[in-house]
Amino acid sequence: MLQIKIAIAAAIFLVGSLIGGGAAWKIQAVRIGALEVETQRLKQENGACALANGDNVASIEKLKGEIAQAGKLCGARLKARNDLATRLQQIDAIKTPEVRDETGTTQDDGNGPAADPLLIELNGMWGNDKADCQN
Repeated sequence: MLQIKIAIAAAIFLVGSLIGGGAAWKIQAVRIGALEVETQRLKQENGACALANGDNVASIEKLKGEIAQAGKLCGARLKARNDLATRLQQIDAIKTPEVRDETGTTQDDGNGPAADPLLIELNGMWGNDKADCQN
């Protein structure tokens, strides 16, 4: 009789263990399924981020190229400006020779000594030494 009680207790324990183990197995299967779904979602999200990252890198490289091109253009403009300023300084530094008429007097057009005898003659064509600006 004791052996039957031990066998019944062992059978109850075995059935309880199987039921508990099966329930634990099912719970773990549900958890694993949820984790697999989350893993797939994260993989898709990672793929989208990688694609966006690639687009961003391409945009950054394009903008770097545009900045380099703009820098070259600005450098060329700055060089042209500096060349022009240098040339204007050279022109301003030119001393105009005095122009004298037949009597030896220095001709003056009102802006300093006149440097062009033809201009003096043209200006002298008007009787009042001033061009008629009314026409």
